[in-house]
Amino acid sequence: MNKQVKVVIGANFGDEGKGLMTDCFCSKLSKNGSVLNIRFNGGAQAGHTVVVPAYGNPKRHVFSHFGAGSFVRNTDTYLSGDFILNPMLFCKELDNLRREWWLQPKVYINHNCKITTPYDMLVNQIVERARGDQRHGSCGIGINETVLRYRNHGVGYTITPGCVGSVDLKHSLQMQRDYYLPKRLKDLGVSSVSLADLNVILSENVIDNWILQVNEMMRYCTVTDDNIVHEYGGIVFEGAQGLLLDEFYEEFAPHLTTSRTGLSGVNKILYNSGLSKSADLEVCFVTRTYFTRHGAGLFPTECTSEELFGEERSDDTNVWNEFQGSFRYGRFEERRFHEAVGNELKKVSKMYPKANRTFAFTHADETSNLVLTENGKKEIYEVIRQFNPDGFYRSIGNTRQNVIATNLKIHK
Repeated sequence: MNKQVKVVIGANFGDEGKGLMTDCFCSKLSKNGSVLNIRFNGGAQAGHTVVVPAYGNPKRHVFSHFGAGSFVRNTDTYLSGDFILNPMLFCKELDNLRREWWLQPKVYINHNCKITTPYDMLVNQIVERARGDQRHGSCGIGINETVLRYRNHGVGYTITPGCVGSVDLKHSLQMQRDYYLPKRLKDLGVSSVSLADLNVILSENVIDNWILQVNEMMRYCTVTDDNIVHEYGGIVFEGAQGLLLDEFYEEFAPHLTTSRTGLSGVNKILYNSGLSKSADLEVCFVTRTYFTRHGAGLFPTECTSEELFGEERSDDTNVWNEFQGSFRYGRFEERRFHEAVGNELKKVSKMYPKANRTFAFTHADETSNLVLTENGKKEIYEVIRQFNPDGFYRSIGNTRQNVIATNLKIHK
């Protein structure tokens, strides 16, 4: 019997409901054995919300490092080689899961993961503040800075899980602080920093605390490679961000993520582990029944929540913050949705011709099970029928119990 594999991909600007669908798929697969929840791109900037019913008083957690299926029994997390680790935020989330949930999920990390340092975060935040009204809307946690440092500059390149114990972390951080950081700020047009930021930059406590957190993370996690998939009965790939934020989606540059948000990271793991031809595969593209975006950047169908719903709305996960500002709403843009998803489905058809192709429309309860397009309200199937999908899901609430599946294979 082939190993069951589910792939969750965001179909637009992120915040589509990938956490909900990951939790749902992990729950389904766990009935047949153990599940590995793979975070295959992005990093701690992802905020994947999972709500758990608790005797009439639902509890919620926003996952960033740990897989969104972590509440499901017999489900472990694997952070792939394309994932970006942030030891400070990893330890913070682990502490929260221990205190609030009495939970200690098992986590594997690939030996080649990139690791964010405090100075990646500081450069990110200093530059965003310096941009004023022209800021990019970054999360402020150094994702882009981490990737660019590894790609272009080499400083700290050797700081990976596979070699943490063999490098002098303090020396590496001091080199980054004393030589790389000033040059990077100058290259980005920042000529001065505030006294508060300077005090943080010069503090040795920043380095010492970060080293403590790296060591705590390394003690907790198990370093491995992609072959870990063979130890599990089911696999759920959990994407971060969305197709319209892929680093090569040039129309929205520079307001993109430094990450491949589609099948690229999934393909790498399936091929590395020898599963590309032996998996029972389902690729699910997730979207809300309307569009959302946070941060700056082009948003052609943007409108107020009042214009969209007839009343003002807010989002519990996406609240205002200094770097991303307020959550943005917009109508469902069919042309761009069809274009982005269509490009990925061509890859699916070429590499995995037997894969099931499905869609998930979340927040359907907010829109009476209709899609709020720029051309009016439409039925879900009307929006996706050109793809000849094998099925679709819709959520009429915020927990896995509220996800309703429609199997279209019986009509083919």
